Amino acid sequence: MPFWAFDDCQVAGGGDFVDPAHRPAPAPPTTLPLPTAASAKSRTGSQNVPFWAFDDCQVAGGGDFVDPDIPALSRGMHDAGLSALFARQRGVISSAQLDTVGYSTKRRRARLASGEWTTAAPGVFVLASSPDTWHQRATIATLCRDGPLILSHEAAARLHGFDGFERCTTIHVVARRSQSPRVPSWVTLHRLRTLDRADVTTVQGLPVTTIATTLVHIAGLGDTDRTAQALDGVLRSGVSPRWIRETGDRLSGRGVRGPTLLRALLDDRVGKRLPRSWFQRLAKSILETSGLKLLDEYPVLDPSTGRLLAELDLANPELAVGVECQSWRHHGSPSAQRKDLTRKRRLRALGWEIVDVWWSDLKRPDEVIEDLLAVINRQRKMRTGS
Repeated sequence: MPFWAFDDCQVAGGGDFVDPAHRPAPAPPTTLPLPTAASAKSRTGSQNVPFWAFDDCQVAGGGDFVDPDIPALSRGMHDAGLSALFARQRGVISSAQLDTVGYSTKRRRARLASGEWTTAAPGVFVLASSPDTWHQRATIATLCRDGPLILSHEAAARLHGFDGFERCTTIHVVARRSQSPRVPSWVTLHRLRTLDRADVTTVQGLPVTTIATTLVHIAGLGDTDRTAQALDGVLRSGVSPRWIRETGDRLSGRGVRGPTLLRALLDDRVGKRLPRSWFQRLAKSILETSGLKLLDEYPVLDPSTGRLLAELDLANPELAVGVECQSWRHHGSPSAQRKDLTRKRRLRALGWEIVDVWWSDLKRPDEVIEDLLAVINRQRKMRTGS
């Protein structure tokens, strides 16, 4: 059986990584716990479970972390087993997996000739009846020949749920420079000098760079605003800024762009109160260009009960002027609009004036600033009489 070296790991014929030492290590808190070879064997009941070792991390045949829902790949697997694997992998299967189970070239050609399968990428087949989705294309990308490949950059940002990347349609993957993967034209391939076990986890059954490593890669694309938006969301969710910084420091100098920008953005945020949304930060930044200094998330209490009446996104409490950054996602439904209207009536009864700012308003910042200045001047006249 031929072997290829993958740093300190070996790769068995068919593309299945084998770690002869089987050195299971406890996963750091930022990645998913990974099963050992022994535990995976007991879960699958098979003595022929092929392992893909990503450094000291075992991964089951096909590039997915060992999962009890994935049938163990073994020679002579029946069609029912392959159907289960197709279902688990969104209608996708790789040549490496078919090699592992001894599925002959003749049978593959028959499936292709019948139209039941189609070739999606070098070394990857797809059920013709399966839906063409972004997640399926992401699965195809990870299973391309001469992998395994790890989803990264914007694709990883979407899987992690980064703010601003929810509708990302591009597919990015990373590979070590020692690899020679063949990917379709719609996949963007990034080659890294090294790719450590600490940089990889799984999300929705797909191998993907960790949150911290993904932030470094996003910063390396050079878009400061998108990086800041993603970082804000990650920090608001409770991810440790120390972990992010340490990851950037570890990747710095390895031919990875991004650590410098990410460190600068962290320095501007750590120890400070984060705005609730990127929209709020952007609105405040635009207003401050005209000298309008506003406080983030200012609480307004009901004077009769002492209970919190509202927490305004931005506010000038001295003049009782508030700014609410509205979005259709959170404020577009009829029930949300009714609640907003009731709250504004109570605020106005206490002497507050509220200015609503929507995403579309940021395309005309001069008008927004003019409206806000008019409200501020009106409130100043009411309070000072001049």
